[in-house]
Amino acid sequence: SARGRAAHSSTPELGENALSRLCAALSGIGSWGPADFILRALDGGRPAEDLAVLAGGKNPGVDLPGPTVVSPDMAASDEKTFTLGINLRTAWGLGRGDLESAFSAAARSYGFTFRLESFLPAVYVPADRPHMKSLLRAYRTVTGDPGGFIRVPGSSYAKALPNHVAFGPILPGMPDLCHQADERMTLKEIRTCTEIYAEAIGSLLLE
Repeated sequence: SARGRAAHSSTPELGENALSRLCAALSGIGSWGPADFILRALDGGRPAEDLAVLAGGKNPGVDLPGPTVVSPDMAASDEKTFTLGINLRTAWGLGRGDLESAFSAAARSYGFTFRLESFLPAVYVPADRPHMKSLLRAYRTVTGDPGGFIRVPGSSYAKALPNHVAFGPILPGMPDLCHQADERMTLKEIRTCTEIYAEAIGSLLLE
């Protein structure tokens, strides 16, 4: 058995993956396809060796999303099968075909089959778009902080809609506990975010 430390799947390097630790222990006993694949291709939150083509550039640009983040999150087995669930967030420019090609090659090497359950490419909206300027103006009006836009490795429903972005609610100084243990916001932070959203909605309606 192995224990890990929880982290958001967009930042797996901030935690300890129990599955990876278990596979590392198994590798000391002998070679086993699933463990070999996890250690050699999904190492440390970035695609390695066999999936390295998916890694994306180390510095894809000031604004462009990347690099690719990959996390082996769920595993199940019975007497006949071993099933691995992987959370993967691609760098800018990678498409469904790139994933299928990379995993097809790995499947031949390690003897597994795979299914791509869903895919949405990385989203990028330039900061000079009118609605982006409205969002930033709303933030500055309420907080007095100059702020700015950042690229994040996390996924978002914004990917499913054209010209959309995720907006908030992490403020400077707030611990990022999104989808993690003890996820929370203070009442003050909730009020501040509410004011920002109200200001932003009003500004967007006046565009």
